[in-house]
Amino acid sequence: ENSRYFSRIRQLSITDEYTGLYNARYLYEFLDRIISESAHDNTDAAAVFIDIDNFKKVVDEYGHLMGSLILKEIGETILGCLSEDDILAKYGGDEYVIILPGQGKESARKVIERIRQEIRSTDYLTSTDRPVKVTASFGIATFPDDARTAKGLLLAADRQMYRVKNTTKDGVGVSL
Repeated sequence: ENSRYFSRIRQLSITDEYTGLYNARYLYEFLDRIISESAHDNTDAAAVFIDIDNFKKVVDEYGHLMGSLILKEIGETILGCLSEDDILAKYGGDEYVIILPGQGKESARKVIERIRQEIRSTDYLTSTDRPVKVTASFGIATFPDDARTAKGLLLAADRQMYRVKNTTKDGVGVSL
């Protein structure tokens, strides 16, 4: 009984209450472990920051409850494009982070471009009479090229994402 209770508490402590995805706490645990393994094995790892474009307008039009539902549905769309080795975390507001162990810039970019197209072509809130389309901005950073710590890698990916968000939106930013 206690082990089941402890397991449930652990699950609640590492997941986002609205989407059921991993939360930032777990993201940092996982990313620290992946960076350590990648350093040991001399392999790459990619972190991808995602921000939903113009999400405030969507919330203003549809309300917070529907906004939360859209975020859950977007998470499901992203998960459908990932392998079992990858993780997706809800990071904050309308932001997500994907960790792609063993992926360098080019392979990560291919995965993310597929996700970008999938998000852009999916109708969300189809259970309502007002489905909505959204786009997202992505930023990719890789270990060890862009940073050697979890915090540094996320900051580098965040910078790339904001570069896209502040110019074109609906795109993928990656350092050269």
